[in-house]
Amino acid sequence: MRVIALRSAIDLVRRRRPEIPLAENSRTETSEEKRHVDADLLREALEALSPLDRELLLAREVEGEADKEIARRFGMTVTGVRVRIHRARKKLKTRFGRRGV
Repeated sequence: MRVIALRSAIDLVRRRRPEIPLAENSRTETSEEKRHVDADLLREALEALSPLDRELLLAREVEGEADKEIARRFGMTVTGVRVRIHRARKKLKTRFGRRGV
């Protein structure tokens, strides 16, 4: 289940990133390598989060759960869930910013 959630999160990040259109059959190893590097960076960044922050973020972004449902599932307040998710996103953004991604 975690692998599915992690790969779904990676797909989500890929969809949000603007892509440069490539000509047909012009896929190069460098673009493929870059995708693998990006996926590895995302895995590392998610692993750097606390287990609770990671689970909250994946529940919201991958599973698409509402804040209220996440709060009930984890025994937290809705505000607590929103704060933790905000901080987790901020940590991810900082980590990717340091790497120049």
